[in-house]
Amino acid sequence: MSLQEHSSPISLVIVGCGSRGECYASFAIKYPQKAKVIAIAEPRAFPRNKFLKQYEKTIQNEFVFKDWTDIIKLPNRIADCVVITLPGLFEIEFFLLKESERFFYYQIFFR
Repeated sequence: MSLQEHSSPISLVIVGCGSRGECYASFAIKYPQKAKVIAIAEPRAFPRNKFLKQYEKTIQNEFVFKDWTDIIKLPNRIADCVVITLPGLFEIEFFLLKESERFFYYQIFFR
């Protein structure tokens, strides 16, 4: 199913709230009828808090994580898609640890 075929916005988890995370999450601001950021994972306080201010209408406090491994530990799927913008080795580790049926996994490599 493509993004155009969804009747409601696709829910996103942004793992890594640095420049790349901001860039991809901005799609949800530009096209709120197509996507919404519902959770984030970021160890650094400044980018995490910046994201919370930008997406305060769609992110609940219980879905703000300091460590991406906390998302893996959740018993149920919380979003349609996980956008991973971590440094390379962490991206691979996340991919290997995730349960493939729980999320649509979208990874962007800049090498």
